[in-house]
Amino acid sequence: MQLPNAARLSKLEWYLRRLQAMSGREILWRSQDQAWKLAWRSRQVKPGARVPGRSLLAGGQYPTFGAVLASGALAAVPAPAAELALDAAEQVMSGHWRALGVDRDDLVAPDWFYDPLTGRHAPSDKYCFDINSRDEAVTGNAKYVWELSRMHHVTVLVCAFALSGQERFATRAAEHLRSWWEQNPYLSG
Repeated sequence: MQLPNAARLSKLEWYLRRLQAMSGREILWRSQDQAWKLAWRSRQVKPGARVPGRSLLAGGQYPTFGAVLASGALAAVPAPAAELALDAAEQVMSGHWRALGVDRDDLVAPDWFYDPLTGRHAPSDKYCFDINSRDEAVTGNAKYVWELSRMHHVTVLVCAFALSGQERFATRAAEHLRSWWEQNPYLSG
């Protein structure tokens, strides 16, 4: 979309005033930042593209983790706290999660780019630095889009698995992680 001449001029004036207010150090940092973003553009992985020579699970093997809970840690969890954690995990299993005061009902198969407040979907295939995340017309409210990607609901599922030993919690947690990895390839969205 082409801006009218007056709008282009006022935007240019704003940038000139902003540039005058910057220190030499800030100008250098911002220039380097823009150079990095330009260089990284060629590394963007488009959704659905296969990355040659790379695999999350090389050889079909699942990663193992050396960290374990301290002996007796699970037994030390008070029963009311364990019950609350299991209830929260059941909510996630049924597709419900409350984030930033807004209910999400798509957690069986999350839409990682959906803003439940505006109903908009942020772009998932554009180069990440080309997306104006401050423009709600483009992304919806980015806070609500990004919040789900913080995976707080996955930690609840993992906690429920640790407390109950029920594989279904671990399976759903793994499904959500894989879904996120597939739908959020490097530098896209």
